[in-house]
Amino acid sequence: MQLSDIRTRVRYYLREATANVWLDAELTALVNLAQRYIASRLRPELIPGLIVLKTENISGSTSSWTLPTDYIEMVSSPYHISAAGAYTHLPLKSHEEFVKTSGFHQTHLMYQKQESMLADGKLYVQQTFSDGVLAYLYLKYPTDLSGDSDVSGVPDGYIDLVVIKASADALVKTRQIQESHTLLKSLEMRIEMANKENK
Repeated sequence: MQLSDIRTRVRYYLREATANVWLDAELTALVNLAQRYIASRLRPELIPGLIVLKTENISGSTSSWTLPTDYIEMVSSPYHISAAGAYTHLPLKSHEEFVKTSGFHQTHLMYQKQESMLADGKLYVQQTFSDGVLAYLYLKYPTDLSGDSDVSGVPDGYIDLVVIKASADALVKTRQIQESHTLLKSLEMRIEMANKENK
């Protein structure tokens, strides 16, 4: 759905048919934050357009790499392709040593969204690899919208979730806390339903 249409829907929730309290630029900023939030809450298979194959050349020995800036979570186990064409899966290292600084309790990073939140922005694997290509699938954040005709990376079937989140955040800024709380409760229920119904 285009940005202009998303803003129109947000204005409906705000009871503002045309710009009065809210400028287009302000609502656009809230929509961008909202679509990032929704992308991080839905299961990756529900938003396949945001799944990216990442490859990067590796020279020398390493057991870690820096995550892309638009990274949300790993979708597939990473693997290494040697210069000879051999494929080696790279199990992610247990992050018990990171628990004290991160506060997380999982013993394995794979498929956990928290993996992107390590203090140094890196992932670590259980073995050293060198000279070849590192490849993995990951879920990325939607590209920020700016022009009226820009289309959200969140599928139309879930765009109402973006609208509700943006509207709830706008209501907080105008101190309509109860109305915002009501929308957020509805949002959480709809996210839970979407993730369960499409398994």
